Amino acid sequence: MANNSLLISLWDSFINSIEHSNDNIMLVKYYNSFSFAPELVKKLASRKDIIVVEHTFSGVGMQSVAEPFMDSIRKIYNRYFAKDMTPEKFVENAGVYYVQRGAFASYIKTGTALRYEDAILSEVRYERKRFMLSIALLLDYISQHKKVVFVLKNLHYANITVLELMKVLMGVDKNYNINIFASYNEGHLIDGLVKNEWDELVEKAQSENRLFESGIHEESAKSTRINEEFLPESSDVKEYIGKLVNMVTFLCTKQADYYLKILFQEIEKENVTVKPKERISLLTLYAANSLFSFDMSKTLLLGEELSTILTEDMHVEKYRYLYIMALAQAHMTQINLANKYVAECQKQAKLSGDDLLQFKSKALEYVVKYYSFVNLFYCDYTENLDEGIIKWFDKYEYYNTL
Repeated sequence: MANNSLLISLWDSFINSIEHSNDNIMLVKYYNSFSFAPELVKKLASRKDIIVVEHTFSGVGMQSVAEPFMDSIRKIYNRYFAKDMTPEKFVENAGVYYVQRGAFASYIKTGTALRYEDAILSEVRYERKRFMLSIALLLDYISQHKKVVFVLKNLHYANITVLELMKVLMGVDKNYNINIFASYNEGHLIDGLVKNEWDELVEKAQSENRLFESGIHEESAKSTRINEEFLPESSDVKEYIGKLVNMVTFLCTKQADYYLKILFQEIEKENVTVKPKERISLLTLYAANSLFSFDMSKTLLLGEELSTILTEDMHVEKYRYLYIMALAQAHMTQINLANKYVAECQKQAKLSGDDLLQFKSKALEYVVKYYSFVNLFYCDYTENLDEGIIKWFDKYEYYNTL
């Protein structure tokens, strides 16, 4: 390998920084080809005081949410922490944002993130930032027991959530113990959908002296695009839905939107076949993701399509659709129309027989009524919360909404 000694020197510098300081994030750029000596990573992985996560990004399949960070946190918990504490205690000890603890805990338990208390639209952007910070807190908490080192290859194929996360990790408190050695192909043409985030990441790395040359001269490089693009397969739709649930739950809306657009394009071209229930799940996820992206026009269009395929007996599915529509209309200050969706949502929740859904549909009524978070002039201030509903909120621990 050309200039092997320089790469080894960079690696040695990185390992030395792990021993003596925190906040060790190094980006190494190369041109067209790169083969980092696997024996060096293997040697580091043999140490009992370090956990090494080696990951190669690819553009072919659907990447999971914040891959490989979230997957690794789950695996590390199961291997090193599960005997001593529950997932709930694990995320609490790490200092994960309290509203998101349920989603993180369920993800660690099952691989599927499920929120107990629904997101508030006015807090979506804030929660997105807290999600990134929570990952940093979890990595730091793990590192108090064992240092974690991420060796990331082909970073140029990383999804937009990872690029955003990398910028956050570079900017968090210097006491956080985060160790990342990432390499990328400078000759690769970055997809336009992530180019802004990519340019910001590289600029930030360069300004903070985190960016290093591999030693291959720039004049020898040619812009290349290896044909690695997401091409969905009918056989993998169930897997896609599972990954998209996590993206939408953690409000990684840009990553979800990228995959959902391609999926529906291929479905329309009949290159991908989906079952009726899978289509409903995908449309619901797309509508929710559009809502959290504040694209209300797309949300309503997707909702309209959903309404044409939902049957009378699909009470839970109808509840989800109506819930999304009520929030979209409220955000657009169409309060009367939003209330009509709320009433129908409550009806479907009751027909479902699910006590939690019935409570959430009742909570939705008050969310719409007091939508002052977004629209001060359209909020209904004429009615106060009675003690009964407050007790109901307390029973279901809906403290953030309350």
